[in-house]
Amino acid sequence: MTARRLTTKGQATRNRIIDSATAMFASDGYAAASIRDIAARSGVSSGAIYATFSGKAEILAEAVSASIASDLEDLGPDVLDQPFAKIVAQQYAHLNDPGRRRLRLLLLQAAAAARTDPEVRERLGKTLRQRIDAWTGALEGWQRDDDIDPSASMRALVLLLVGADVGMAVLGELGVRSPTDEQASGIVALLLASLPDASRRAPSEHL
Repeated sequence: MTARRLTTKGQATRNRIIDSATAMFASDGYAAASIRDIAARSGVSSGAIYATFSGKAEILAEAVSASIASDLEDLGPDVLDQPFAKIVAQQYAHLNDPGRRRLRLLLLQAAAAARTDPEVRERLGKTLRQRIDAWTGALEGWQRDDDIDPSASMRALVLLLVGADVGMAVLGELGVRSPTDEQASGIVALLLASLPDASRRAPSEHL
């Protein structure tokens, strides 16, 4: 089914709904935020929300997607001009930024909701798999360009990095302090730098 094109006003309303829902999900939790509450905070009717979204699960998926996109947009051109490994490390130099913390809280809420809501599981699972696939593809390109050992699984690396980021939300809710931005960025840089160069592998390893 082709998505309905929105007018400028309609897109602005859609964005306002996502922004309001994002704040509510992060602060009050997914289960506690009703469509009526989201509508009131957005300044629209419940009917207007259902005219734009199929329900709360779709709003949560869109909130996560928008938060991920916003997190990536925070990387300035000075960072994007650096080698790819440094770009990845720089993403962890903003570990404690409000936007990154909000994204982690959203993912924590999504994980809890997915246990009992199949629609949340399906929609969020699809959104995250697409992001993980895209990041894996980018890392695999870097792996080829920099002659990194091809046996090193970039997908496993992505899953470990994402899992560590989301785990910060769990630890934070339990009162465990996150590492500083400098510590997080530094350890990720060391991790990437430790990946073996294919040219340095022993001859028997190439067989």
